[in-house]
Amino acid sequence: MPSKQHTGSAGQLALMSEFAYRGYNVSIPEIDQGDDAWVMNHQNGHAWRFQVKTSRPTKQKNSARFQFNIKLSQIQNALQPDVVFALVMRVNKGWKYLIVHRPVLNNYLQAGQLGKQSGANYVIALTYFSAGAKAGQVWASRTLNLSHHLNDWGTWPVV
Repeated sequence: MPSKQHTGSAGQLALMSEFAYRGYNVSIPEIDQGDDAWVMNHQNGHAWRFQVKTSRPTKQKNSARFQFNIKLSQIQNALQPDVVFALVMRVNKGWKYLIVHRPVLNNYLQAGQLGKQSGANYVIALTYFSAGAKAGQVWASRTLNLSHHLNDWGTWPVV
């Protein structure tokens, strides 16, 4: 089993690889002040900062559970350009990306729909279903279906 550091780097590089494949320029900031990756569309000049969190699965019968720790300040503080969170999961020898813009993630937290606070962090637990009626879906608790964020490349069409 790779270390947490190896897993985190693998998830970040996998996300960056997907953006490069889609035609975007990607980079890792020289100095890490909260941004794990920058993504730029050179055709229109739009840029996005990404906070990437990668989790290893805890396998269950028809699903896998993932846990992510995010600094509360990163969720609450708006930046320009604003942060996009990529919660990266390794599922069946492939990568799944739950992509959530910061204000949307903050709304989930403010509504008490997602995760719990633990000191200066927020702990988010997700379940990815690989079989059964919910196959291919991602849920937080039993009431919040986040599948519409799964591999959501709508903001980043192929260029």
